[in-house]
Amino acid sequence: MALILTGMFYAFTPTKSEWILDNSRAKFNFTVNHLTTTHAAGHFNAFDATITSESGDLTTAVLNMTAQVTSIDTDDDKRDAEFKSTKYFDAARYPAVSFTSKEITKVDDKNYKVAGDMTIHGITKPIVLNALELDPMNNISVAGFKVTGKIRRLDFAVGPTVPPNIVGNDIDIVAIMEFKEVQLF
Repeated sequence: MALILTGMFYAFTPTKSEWILDNSRAKFNFTVNHLTTTHAAGHFNAFDATITSESGDLTTAVLNMTAQVTSIDTDDDKRDAEFKSTKYFDAARYPAVSFTSKEITKVDDKNYKVAGDMTIHGITKPIVLNALELDPMNNISVAGFKVTGKIRRLDFAVGPTVPPNIVGNDIDIVAIMEFKEVQLF
């Protein structure tokens, strides 16, 4: 399972800092094949993320992302209720989808590998993200990301009784995030 993280990282300062999500500029979207003929799209209305950095080196940072399953929105109330039910996500028992980075490794001047754990439906799997560092737009403490990737719903036991020709196994995700820096000390 591979995800791709592309974005803009403002140069991290040498003191410990936390980067908080600007929710007005954040979206966690997904698409899934429906009946092998088209895609159903949706998003999570309640989504949060933080980046904590110990120094000016991105490889010391930790990225945490969480989406609340009860906020799933596919523009179809009946389908949303079904996705929240025990048939798919079981939101009452597993209320969140989350990712926590464990290691960020610099590949070259602008590229990083972000290894971490994704938890969906109570199942945690290791994944690796590819991160691309872009030049900052302004001389301000802002970092922007576009996370794209593909996860397999059956790897996380989401809708295990639903055949992949009804609801595809591959889920394409796109999370758009902008962070603002907060100095911790």
